[in-house]
Amino acid sequence: MSPTRYPRVMQALHWLTVLAVVLLFPVGYVMARIEFGSPLKTPLFRLHAFLGYAVLIMTVLRLYYKFRAPQPAPPAEVRGARLALYRLVHALLYVGLLLMGVSGLGVFVQSGVGLSPWVDPGALNFKVSAASSHLNFKFVLLALIGVHIVGVLSYQATKGDVLSRMGLGRGN
Repeated sequence: MSPTRYPRVMQALHWLTVLAVVLLFPVGYVMARIEFGSPLKTPLFRLHAFLGYAVLIMTVLRLYYKFRAPQPAPPAEVRGARLALYRLVHALLYVGLLLMGVSGLGVFVQSGVGLSPWVDPGALNFKVSAASSHLNFKFVLLALIGVHIVGVLSYQATKGDVLSRMGLGRGN
């Protein structure tokens, strides 16, 4: 019999990833619109890079635990096409998070500045292919996050307590 909730370490990594992603999008948005030379540009860039590294590391750890620790089965009511969509969205969320992190690292590598998040953003070349990939992946990731949230909230409202699987809800 499979467990009814994810292991605590996976719950913690999930919610820490959520927090970091929630911060990454507005920080990245503001950072991209600030002129080079502004006193806010470098701290926002470094925060964005640090959070991006954190998400990448947490995603790798989540995948490690996903294949090593017992996982709850998909909710019993999720069958057929919904089960396929459930699995696809979860897999694509992992892929999306990895692609965002790797493309962010790619900007550093293609700019020839190493991998330190403490680099001056003026030293980076934002015209490299990794930068355009990073910018484009964000839309895909946002769409996947939206589909995931709608699916979770819809299930929570109509079928039952699915949030307790991740440490929230009535099951805790």
